[in-house]
Amino acid sequence: RKHNTTLNNTTQDNTRQHNTLVKMSTIQYSLEPTKPQDVDCICLGTGRFLRAVLVPALSQGAHMKPALLQTRGRTFLEYMLTRQQQTQQQTPTPTQNPTYQIDTVLQDGTTHTEEIPCHGAFTLGSPQGKQTALEFVSNMKRISI
Repeated sequence: RKHNTTLNNTTQDNTRQHNTLVKMSTIQYSLEPTKPQDVDCICLGTGRFLRAVLVPALSQGAHMKPALLQTRGRTFLEYMLTRQQQTQQQTPTPTQNPTYQIDTVLQDGTTHTEEIPCHGAFTLGSPQGKQTALEFVSNMKRISI
């Protein structure tokens, strides 16, 4: 009887491990841009200043197409993947990269929301994410500093 219990527990453990691996294999480690060849700069970090000031200046002022690399964690990547899913639900074949929102409070107290295009989002917070990001960067044809 103990032998059967041990065998059943081992089988259950193997099934749980398999299910965990299947779930892990569906995790995305990047938001690949619609046109990877267009990305011409990399922003290390995804903090508020970078998203609210630097990326809009690069995108709108310098006409660049930055990809963002989150140095720890994956919250920005997950946010952008969610935004991409929302875009795909509205437009089955999106021609543009997803955007993120920036709210600016104006002098009169009103809030202005702007959509900022995201040309790629990556995480360096896991070995798989780091590998994906480094592969993307190594395949870039040009990088502006």
